Amino acid sequence: KMQGSSAMRACAILALALSASALPTNVHNVNALSNAGNARIAPNKNPGSLQPKSMGLRGGSGSALSSFITFCDVQHLPIGILIAIFVGLSNPDLGVKAGENQFFATWSIPTIFFINGIKIKAEEAKKAVKNYKALGWGSLCILLLSAVIGCQLSKLAPLSIKEFITGIAVFSCLPSTTVSSPMLAAKAGGNFALALLLTLLVNVIAIFSTPFLLKNLAGISGGGFSVGGMIKRLATTSLTPLLVGKAVTSASSTARDLAAYFSKVLTYISSGVIIFQPWVAISRSTKRGVFSRVTGSEIFILTVIVTIMHLLWQGIEYLGCVGLGLSLASTKSVCIVGGAKNLPLALGLVGMLPATTGDTGLLVLPIVLGHFSTIVCDSILGNYWSAKSDDR
Repeated sequence: KMQGSSAMRACAILALALSASALPTNVHNVNALSNAGNARIAPNKNPGSLQPKSMGLRGGSGSALSSFITFCDVQHLPIGILIAIFVGLSNPDLGVKAGENQFFATWSIPTIFFINGIKIKAEEAKKAVKNYKALGWGSLCILLLSAVIGCQLSKLAPLSIKEFITGIAVFSCLPSTTVSSPMLAAKAGGNFALALLLTLLVNVIAIFSTPFLLKNLAGISGGGFSVGGMIKRLATTSLTPLLVGKAVTSASSTARDLAAYFSKVLTYISSGVIIFQPWVAISRSTKRGVFSRVTGSEIFILTVIVTIMHLLWQGIEYLGCVGLGLSLASTKSVCIVGGAKNLPLALGLVGMLPATTGDTGLLVLPIVLGHFSTIVCDSILGNYWSAKSDDR
């Protein structure tokens, strides 16, 4: 029997509605997201050389089946997370058993960042080094202002479950996602090189800044929590695998070709490992019966809070870009990258928090809802901006 069924069904259905509302209804728009990134980051190759596989998916065929398959391909991560939530609630024993596997427990987060390192095309980022205004403002917004806004908003939220308040704060203290946000910025007509460099910059700095933010803004302490210890763990599980992955493709043209050829496979592996984290957390929490504390009204309030938080971030980022006189392309990149938080890092951080912080399954829910809110807002903004002329 599904435990805490009414509230958690509301959570899952709401997340599904959010993700569906944000997704392009035209398959050409779906393909534009991947094409925008590939046009800028896929290496040029001679005919006959290794090329990224499309896994047989072709947009624009006009068939409903083709459109549906392409839709599922592009949005497999949020779809997978929703499935993980349902499975974790309906049959928690599977997730609990899977979580006992020490290989996954030890290597899941490093695997995600190693794959991200392989897929990052840092050479493109060099083109944006001179755009110091956008880099400075974007970094300030992502690493500090978003954390201040999120942590203060979480304290004002009328939520009775402390894990929800903490989860919002943790989510707001994170850097940008490393791969998808530059591609979404490119789709919107933004400066891809700037988006990529900004993403790389804040993710490196965040290894050292996030623990301080969690302690001083989110109020996380006790239970053996140590800023220095968390920096060490983040550097080991996130930064080092990211740099190693990038070093592999930088040192070998064969590795670059293989990474391009198996790009889709690597994406699916990374997404599968990401989905594993909330599945295990939700399953364990369901087994303990903690979701009986969650009501539908709490889920609704939580969804409203994370959506308002995201809109505030992007509104402030936009006003700052206008005040600095940044180009429209740079403004697009700063706003889209600034609103997309790093989901794998968030899930990894939850596992590093002391037990006194609360139940991990409840901590994961605000992060998942925050991720879906990002999909909604950024997709709407990206589709709107893609129609605007680029003034670069």
